[in-house]
Amino acid sequence: MTTSLGRLAVLASLLGAVGCDRETPAAPSSMAQVPPPAPAPKTRISFPPLSGPSSTFVFERQLSYPVSDYTRHSRIVLFDNGALALEYPTLPTAGTLGGQYRQTDGALMVLFAFPSGRYSDEAWDDATLRLTGDSLTIEYEEQMQHADWENAVYVRR
Repeated sequence: MTTSLGRLAVLASLLGAVGCDRETPAAPSSMAQVPPPAPAPKTRISFPPLSGPSSTFVFERQLSYPVSDYTRHSRIVLFDNGALALEYPTLPTAGTLGGQYRQTDGALMVLFAFPSGRYSDEAWDDATLRLTGDSLTIEYEEQMQHADWENAVYVRR
C-alpha cells in the first residue's frame, strides 16, 4: 500500500508538471516606448569682434621655464569689448587666435575661440591673466601647457 501511495504521489507530481508545461505564461503587453527627452541643443559661443579700443602687451619674459621662439615674439591684445587676440607673427602659419576674457575674482579668465568652435557650457579656464600695472601674466591650464602653450609675462607697449 505504501508503494502504491508513493507511486500515486509521483504520478500526481508529474501530471502537475505536465499541466504547467502546457500553460505558457502570457507575454508582457507591449508598452509604447517613450523616447528619452532630447538633450538641449548646445549653444555656440559668439565671440566679440577683435576691434575697437585695445591695449597691446608684448612678451617680456618667461614665467617659470624656458619658452619657445614663437612665444618670445608673441603678443596679447586686450580689447575693451572683452575680446582677446593672441598673436604669433613668427610662426610659419602666422596668425591670431581670438577669444574673450572676463573678470573673475581679481583675475581675467580666458576662453579661446578655437577653430573647432566652443559652446556656452564650457568652463572659462583656458588661461588666467593677471594684470598688475603695465604687466600682464598669462598662465595656461595644465592640459594646454602639455600642448606647448607657455606661461609668460607680457608688458604693455
